[in-house]
Amino acid sequence: TFEISDNTHIGTNTRFAIDNTGNATFSGSVSLAGGKDLTLSAGQLNLGTNYRVRWNNSNNFSIMSDNSNYIQFNTAGSEAFRATSNQDLCIPNGSLMVGATTAPSRGIHLKGIINAAIRFENTSNAKVWELSPSIPNVGNSGFSLHNVTDNIIPFHVDNSNNVGIGTSS
Repeated sequence: TFEISDNTHIGTNTRFAIDNTGNATFSGSVSLAGGKDLTLSAGQLNLGTNYRVRWNNSNNFSIMSDNSNYIQFNTAGSEAFRATSNQDLCIPNGSLMVGATTAPSRGIHLKGIINAAIRFENTSNAKVWELSPSIPNVGNSGFSLHNVTDNIIPFHVDNSNNVGIGTSS
């Protein structure tokens, strides 16, 4: 083992060590000169509990986890969203934009997506419903409630604000 210590006794207050397998241990911060990169050519970067990856040495932009089974993404010093081990995506104080990189105008905003719809699927009774800004698979607009399972549109509002309930016209 190769060690650099701040004391005259080897193994006391070791600041840097490389063992016989090539593993390196640092007891303090590791800084890179300006314009230099830290590159992992293989393997992985393992962070302990309550550590984060930060940009510009600030908490304004960071990715972190506190060992509570989630990854948290922070922007402007606050939590933007987190992904949990239950495969949930949580947005505590914001909105969700799907289909664009602009700011959403409502809590959930779907934009510019072919066949844009919100799908509700009940796995216990195998029923699937959609809310969409058109009649599904038809090149028009309006608003529809679509029973996907039975291929029925029980409710539709067209561009003229006419409402169709349970009709085919």
